[in-house]
Amino acid sequence: RCMHELSLARRILRQVEELRDEYVDQHISAVELEVGLMSGVDPDILAVSLEDEQLGNDKPVEFVINVVPVLAHCSNCQKDFQVEHY
Repeated sequence: RCMHELSLARRILRQVEELRDEYVDQHISAVELEVGLMSGVDPDILAVSLEDEQLGNDKPVEFVINVVPVLAHCSNCQKDFQVEHY
């Protein structure tokens, strides 16, 4: 695992615990995350880090990681497009 994704996973799990403490009458079963292609975060490594950090947890959370593409705007034709090579 990469330390960057591991650090992010730990922080995300701390935030989930903080939310559980704040909303004790609610059940958090899933969290949806967005990871941008240019964020420097590997979504697969983040997913594994989140799973590994929850081993032994009696209230594991399912994480849904959505990868956000890189979008750009052409000022000449006024169209938005997805950047595939950067």
